[in-house]
Amino acid sequence: MATGNKTKKTERSLSDFERRLSANENNNDFSTLPDIYMILRLDAHRVGDWVVDNSQDNEYPFCSSFQNALVDAAHRLIMGPVVGCFAYIHGDEISLLFTANESSNPRKRSKLISTLSSYASLFVKNYSESSNIVFHSKLSELPSKEAVVEYFIWQRLVAVRNSVNSILIKGCGDDKSAAKEVVQTLNSLTVFERTKYLEDMGVDYWSLDPFIHTGTYLVRDPGSLEGQIKRLLGFEGPATLDTDSFATQLLPVLEDSLAFSAPAISDRNILASPVVIREDLGTVSLSKFENPGAKKVKSDSKPANAESRGRKNKPSPGGRFRVSGNQSSKKTNS
Repeated sequence: MATGNKTKKTERSLSDFERRLSANENNNDFSTLPDIYMILRLDAHRVGDWVVDNSQDNEYPFCSSFQNALVDAAHRLIMGPVVGCFAYIHGDEISLLFTANESSNPRKRSKLISTLSSYASLFVKNYSESSNIVFHSKLSELPSKEAVVEYFIWQRLVAVRNSVNSILIKGCGDDKSAAKEVVQTLNSLTVFERTKYLEDMGVDYWSLDPFIHTGTYLVRDPGSLEGQIKRLLGFEGPATLDTDSFATQLLPVLEDSLAFSAPAISDRNILASPVVIREDLGTVSLSKFENPGAKKVKSDSKPANAESRGRKNKPSPGGRFRVSGNQSSKKTNS
């Protein structure tokens, strides 16, 4: 009589599961290329409201408390855990450039994006416990220093566009038809024409707090042996909208910054560092990076011929388009 043989059930090991299923996790998790320039752009999103204590301050994202929180976060991100050398903060965004030696070894894109986004959220939370911010981030891999310069030119123009649009749309209040008309008009204008349009509406754009029209640049100071992080001055005013001369200014700054080499600091040291306020940061002037032998770039475009920093504040004409704290002589940071 035939007897049925029972097939012995084979136990699947952990290695079997890992071999089969981890491939699904890692299939699209690419490493960054070696010898590439990397910039992480972190875009902040509010969860709830950002509390503004000073009634004279600007609204989010141009209030000094939020801008200082971004500056503090960018300062810590530059220090580690991945070594950065340059950051541009405008509106609700941080663009972080890593040092050249950081990109020499392949790194997983997912780890860079998720880890640094989490760090940035933690830094802002530590700065303002009553407010919640999460970051959506994108990583750019750029083949040359010239492409890096073009990236920051793009962000400079984005900063002006976004701030002008924000001021004008908020100025419309609940008048949706006026807001729609403003948006349609702005879409046909260059960045420089938008600033002129705003001034025609009663706001002297270039006398607003630099948080609004310029943003903040943080850079590894090449004159410091420790590679201290300082605020970079010299990118203010309408002349920065002339992309050719702006590129000429920016390239030597980025070259010096990318050459900086330092180990990342530990998590504990990052969090233990003193809180950074924009106005308390040491500064380094753009003139420090200028090549004495290089010819000055003269531009005939409108932005280069417009009045730049040091202009006298003019009273804004009456009108509904107004911003609080719009005199450059008034500090909004405490």
